Amino acid sequence: MYNYYEAVKEDVLTYIKEEVDMNGMDLDELKERLYEELKNEDSITGNASGSYTFCRSKAQKYVEENKDLVREACDDYRNHKWVANLWLTDDYELIDSFLRCYVLVNAIEMAIRSLANRFEIYRNYGVLGQEKTPVYTYGSEHCFAITSDKITVELPENEYFSFYKSVTGEQMVESSWGMKYEINELLDGKEKPYFKACDRERRPHKVYLKEVAAE
Repeated sequence: MYNYYEAVKEDVLTYIKEEVDMNGMDLDELKERLYEELKNEDSITGNASGSYTFCRSKAQKYVEENKDLVREACDDYRNHKWVANLWLTDDYELIDSFLRCYVLVNAIEMAIRSLANRFEIYRNYGVLGQEKTPVYTYGSEHCFAITSDKITVELPENEYFSFYKSVTGEQMVESSWGMKYEINELLDGKEKPYFKACDRERRPHKVYLKEVAAE
């Protein structure tokens, strides 16, 4: 099923990567300017031309997989008759554009959270005793690594771990059970890196980190 929120979020992230100079800009400032820039950006909403997909069959597929979202948007904007007329005339491209505009504010929020949850780690190879699998570290390469790659990862939305800044400005992690950790206390993995910790009842919780493609 096509997910409008995720699709528009990814388009927003692509726009930021390709069109926005992030030097000296904080994420709150970025969020304030994005909506005005993107609401009529065809590569995000299709609102300027009336089509994002430029393909009626593709737009129809997306729209028909999201009838609940269409109803929700119509209820919020009180434009049932307008959308019904579009549906009767098979103008799925305009309905698709309408839905992208509807989710844009939330998609921008999701994109900003995604950026805030990105950080760099090292994938270390050849560490004594763990030669067959990589070892992941934050802040610096492993002192016993033969070679290391720096990669960017993202902590996805999850119910267990979230970032916060310490009083000294250090990036830390807080758990849903109230414990606070340095990143290296949680960071582990084999083929893929993840955060792992046990809650107060000693139940383990693991969240895989999403590797972000190098720009």
